[in-house]
Amino acid sequence: MQSSRSFVVELLNGVTGNPPAKEPDSSSDFSFCTQHSPPDDFRYPFAYTVLMFQGPSNRKGFVVSCKRCRRDVPAGVQEFPFQSVVVTCPLCGEQRKYLPSEVFLGRPDQLVAKQTRSELR
Repeated sequence: MQSSRSFVVELLNGVTGNPPAKEPDSSSDFSFCTQHSPPDDFRYPFAYTVLMFQGPSNRKGFVVSCKRCRRDVPAGVQEFPFQSVVVTCPLCGEQRKYLPSEVFLGRPDQLVAKQTRSELR
């Protein structure tokens, strides 16, 4: 009986019209790493580009959900507050008092972050 791997190899070669592929040597578990087809060789340099570019910031701060526009806005505190916090929403301009139970760790809404970046310029 054929092994499932050799069956799949024969099936794929029959579909693509390629000559039968040689089975990798089973003595080495890493023998598949040394056999590359031209498309694999082309894609190999691009496999590590994820580490080269930094994505969005993963830092989270304390935010509150604005009661009027329902956007997450920065609470303006560095540590978790044990007293009520007064926050002015940069989008709708409403100033409200928030209880400590309404403050949570998260990221500000994209519109809020964009507006604060434009104000800094």
